[in-house]
Amino acid sequence: MRATTPIGKKKPVVLLSYGLGKHSTAAAVELIENPSRRDFDLEQLILLTAMTGNEWGTTKQLVENHLLPLLRHYSVRYVQIARKGARERDGISVLSDMNQPERLYTEGVYKLSDELLRAGTVPTYCGTRKCSLKFKGWVINEWIKQNLEGADVRQIIGFHAGEFYRVERERRYYSGERPPIEHPLIEWGWDNNACVEYLRSRFGVEWLWSACSFCMFSNGRPEVIERFRREPRCGADAVVIERTARIVNPRITLYSRRSVEELLREDGNEEAIALADAEMSSMTWTLMRVRRIRYTRSLVHRRTEELARGTRRQMDNLLHDAAIKHNLPRTDEGGHERLYIKRLPDSANYPQTEEMIVVVPGTVESKSRPNFEHRWNQIVSQNNLF
Repeated sequence: MRATTPIGKKKPVVLLSYGLGKHSTAAAVELIENPSRRDFDLEQLILLTAMTGNEWGTTKQLVENHLLPLLRHYSVRYVQIARKGARERDGISVLSDMNQPERLYTEGVYKLSDELLRAGTVPTYCGTRKCSLKFKGWVINEWIKQNLEGADVRQIIGFHAGEFYRVERERRYYSGERPPIEHPLIEWGWDNNACVEYLRSRFGVEWLWSACSFCMFSNGRPEVIERFRREPRCGADAVVIERTARIVNPRITLYSRRSVEELLREDGNEEAIALADAEMSSMTWTLMRVRRIRYTRSLVHRRTEELARGTRRQMDNLLHDAAIKHNLPRTDEGGHERLYIKRLPDSANYPQTEEMIVVVPGTVESKSRPNFEHRWNQIVSQNNLF
């Protein structure tokens, strides 16, 4: 790690981005308990966690049962923060800032699940990992700017020795926006297995990974399905997010090649499905006009417009009336009816347009890019010439 601060200079703040999982936990415990691993005093150390609002309950238990007592024993400062709202001007909220932490505030304030349900979509497999940037990276940067402006800051991230690719990606994402970043696990040569064994020997438990319970990168692996058995509420949350997104766009699923609901049904997780059913049955619903412009296979712009709001039955009746008005049949896709005014063409010629009317959960907001209407009219007019 970096050389010790020269005599006479103010000691730097050592900021450990604590992600709650096994890697950052292993780094934190070793740095706290083994003075030979660090060149700073514990009074310089701050653990900082940005909460997305959708962490696994088992992760919360592990941290509260094992790490927080250690922080209290050594009086290590721990700061928990979260995004306040959808817009950056909404700012961030400090959930807790103390050196005697008793509780993990995993519920956050404005949750990633709130964002997804408002947009009627699932996290995307894009190269920039927008959900992480928006709910973790930006929040951490804001806290640093508000609280450590002008200070000498050293930032530690718990990437392990098998994650050099993440180091390079982090440099691209945050170039010039963050203090210099250190990776002690890589310096020590600790890979994933080393972290797991270290925590097992120290606490007598197998530390599970930290992530949003509906993280698309888990891809429904067997260990994820097992975790949903133990935490059916998390499974229900994933189902509600996916169902909402699939109502707006029947072509997508939470995981890249599988539906989380299908996996839970195959596993016999009736409790998770029942919880999702109960939540959606209590929702307000809207009749929504959804239009898409597909510029390429992967570049799509969308506009959602609320036409009416009420109970599910009321909205279904309005959809029936719209079908009669347009003299078009309703289409059942995945157990949910929609009325296609215009379908995407089978050709590979772009841009393409699609328009439908569908009954969606009332969480989905009317939304579009500023120039959508102009581009839509332009493309439709051009297509009508042929």
